[in-house]
Amino acid sequence: MQHNSLGAKGIKNKVVIIPAPKSLICKCDGFKKKELASYKIDLIKECGYNCTYCTSPFGMDMKFRKNSIQKAIDEQYPGKDYTIHTPGITIEYYNLISSLDNQLRKMNKSFGAGEVLMFSQLTDAFSSRLVNQGYTKVALDLILNHTSFRIRVLTKNAIIGDDDWIEYFEKYRDRFIVGLSIGTTDDRWALKVERGTSSPSDRLKALHNLQNAGISTFGMLCPIFPDVVQLNKVGELIDKINPDIVENIWAEPFNSHTAGIWKGVRSGFRKDSEQYKWLTQAYENGDTKLITQYHSDLYSQLLNHAIENEWTHKFIYLLYEKYITHDHIDTFRGLVGVNSQSNKNDSGLSNNEVIAELQKEVE
Repeated sequence: MQHNSLGAKGIKNKVVIIPAPKSLICKCDGFKKKELASYKIDLIKECGYNCTYCTSPFGMDMKFRKNSIQKAIDEQYPGKDYTIHTPGITIEYYNLISSLDNQLRKMNKSFGAGEVLMFSQLTDAFSSRLVNQGYTKVALDLILNHTSFRIRVLTKNAIIGDDDWIEYFEKYRDRFIVGLSIGTTDDRWALKVERGTSSPSDRLKALHNLQNAGISTFGMLCPIFPDVVQLNKVGELIDKINPDIVENIWAEPFNSHTAGIWKGVRSGFRKDSEQYKWLTQAYENGDTKLITQYHSDLYSQLLNHAIENEWTHKFIYLLYEKYITHDHIDTFRGLVGVNSQSNKNDSGLSNNEVIAELQKEVE
């Protein structure tokens, strides 16, 4: 069956080129903690999309390389006063393929056996420029030919639901598990906030195309935005990814741990809307009770749907428990599907006393 192309349109990019790291594939403790993958690769330093809530420009590696990256931006765009935070900036590796090839040729084919590789972690390896230039497929070919990883593809580009990509995944059916990040079904809002990516409805079509072709898929409802919870549409969102078909379902609340990121989410709403006012009160005014209620309500709606439809064994809720209090202890009792994201204390339990208490109960 032929499908019309679902590929993301992308945006007009201001491209900056820098050298690739010598080891593009490396261990990934953060995603291992989330049970997603133990290794990761990023084909690009800053991808060609422009999601307003993206935290990649604030990552630790970006902080370490801030001066050298800013120098490259200044040299390649003299007099423009661009920074890593300038809309449309994309930072690419001019020696991406040669660097990956050099790393993999030093490895035994057994490298990655029994492990999952995240493709990608902080950026989108299917961003429009990478796909159009052929780098995405060449990189995948190298990984398939020189390693034994199972590859977990995660993207916001619905092009992976096109026939050519489905045929590619079918050829290596046992090596791929494919997902599309979806946290809303509101195309109009996403157009303002997840700029350059495929619409949520197109991402869902792509996911269904993959599922109909028998490709292994997973659900990545990360993040599920506050308005979805407030409008009680969590179940509707879950149903659209076909929870009976996907291998696992990851879900998390929007976690504004980086200063100001919440403003990008708010920018998709009218100033007189309840959602705009809620985000202002929660994040600008620092109402942690609102934030905690949102995290708790999201978990409750997810868990109820999972129990009712018998997919609790697939459920992984990434809990950022900093503000969880005893007011919400009954909601989280049993910790079904909960994957605690806080740092652990000396006893190996959550630093949050409430969650630590619940962890002791289920030991």
